[in-house]
Amino acid sequence: MTDTLSPQQQEFKAKLQRVKPSDVSLSLPPPPPPDPVVLHEDRLFIDLDELVRLAAGSPSIIVNMPKPKAQTRKTKKREKKEPSTLWYVMRPIIFWVVAMLFVILYYEQRQPEQQARLEMPEKPQTPAVLTDLADVQWNGTAPKLGEPMARGDALSFATGTVELLFFNGVRSVIEGPADLILMNENQVFCRQGNWSVTVPPSGIGFEIQTPHSTIRDLGTQFYAAIDSQTCDVHVVKGAVEWKDGTGKKTVFKTNQAVLTRAGAIFDRVATNIDYFVPKTEMRRRSDDSLQRRPPPRVAATQAPILSVDFTQETPEGVTLFSGSRENGAFRFTDAESRIRLNAPVKVSSFTVLLDVKIDSLNAGSNPLLMSEGSKPGGLIWSVTSGGSILFGFRARRGNETFVTPIVFTKEMIGEWVRLGLCVDDRQMSVYVNGDVVCVAKLPTRSHIDLSELDVGNWKLKGNVGQLNGAVENIVVHDRALGLQEIRR
Repeated sequence: MTDTLSPQQQEFKAKLQRVKPSDVSLSLPPPPPPDPVVLHEDRLFIDLDELVRLAAGSPSIIVNMPKPKAQTRKTKKREKKEPSTLWYVMRPIIFWVVAMLFVILYYEQRQPEQQARLEMPEKPQTPAVLTDLADVQWNGTAPKLGEPMARGDALSFATGTVELLFFNGVRSVIEGPADLILMNENQVFCRQGNWSVTVPPSGIGFEIQTPHSTIRDLGTQFYAAIDSQTCDVHVVKGAVEWKDGTGKKTVFKTNQAVLTRAGAIFDRVATNIDYFVPKTEMRRRSDDSLQRRPPPRVAATQAPILSVDFTQETPEGVTLFSGSRENGAFRFTDAESRIRLNAPVKVSSFTVLLDVKIDSLNAGSNPLLMSEGSKPGGLIWSVTSGGSILFGFRARRGNETFVTPIVFTKEMIGEWVRLGLCVDDRQMSVYVNGDVVCVAKLPTRSHIDLSELDVGNWKLKGNVGQLNGAVENIVVHDRALGLQEIRR
């Protein structure tokens, strides 16, 4: 062909030259193809110059250009460079190094957070604690004061008086002869015994099952005299539901009493309040019993290592931050209020006593005495939002913490309470108004750091705990005090 092609036609020709003839399909109108396209022995002969002219002037000729094939994953893998043998050797080593670094960093960041929140330990599978006793003659093995009792434990004594504090806050004074089994914190089976029961809101629903009937408290105080045939109930305050052997329920309210025989109502009378043994009478009996015991042997030189009286000048080793003094006490007024105690010693035995008045319980932490920071050996002593006392110490692998029954009931809010924390080698005890409310066995011998102790305030990693109230008369001993000393 001698005619010159236009630039557009030349560009189109160049594209066609890059195409294999087998990849080109044509759609031609009848009649048969013109001269530029010739079929000969199953082969296609094309004059490109002529075809370009025809295609430019005739829309009937369609040339389908082949699409480039997509690159598959298998093709990509073939194109990748094969890793060296060294990579196969180093890959598992690098993986484990990175994994260990991640675990270490996570643990270091996570541990202070857990300590800062002061998470509650698992709920103990113990229904009650023996908090006080007076002139008791036990039948069999005698339980220890303050040591939590297990479900199914039996108490049997011929004479005397004992006090049980249940983990739901129910306080019961039981006069002998008595025979009972602790089912759980809400239920007791009793064959005989005279009960004086005080039930806070957290313990409503507390039950005493007898051989012929069931007493269910609806709040707040009642007296019950139980033996094999009788069950007399006197409601001092609130209401009590009594259920006979057939399941029939009867509710008795304040100043109402019921006398029953063999599970049936025998008579209804007015409550005799003289039967009820209040806490003050229980303490009088207990103190009288303690006075008849030989006094403990105490070295005359063992004075407290710290003593704070807010009616006098602040002693050495004590620093007051913010807050205010009023009526011989120190009141916590803001988030910076605290009392810093600094006895730079580590001890395995010590006792801390303080008087505290809590105006309200925070939803989080209500610190009594806390070591600064999260270093091992630090002390933990705080009141939970539910009114229990959380206590323990910080170990290298987390906190060793324990929880008492509910002690700060609604009636105790706004009242002065004498608290004590005693550590004796591998045992920690908590006292409330002279009663031992919990004793915990430590897994290892403790060495508590008494330096940098904060009263009423605690901060760690942005977590803040503040006591809403006031304290007075703080005393720290570097030995474990006995019950008689604590009650002085």
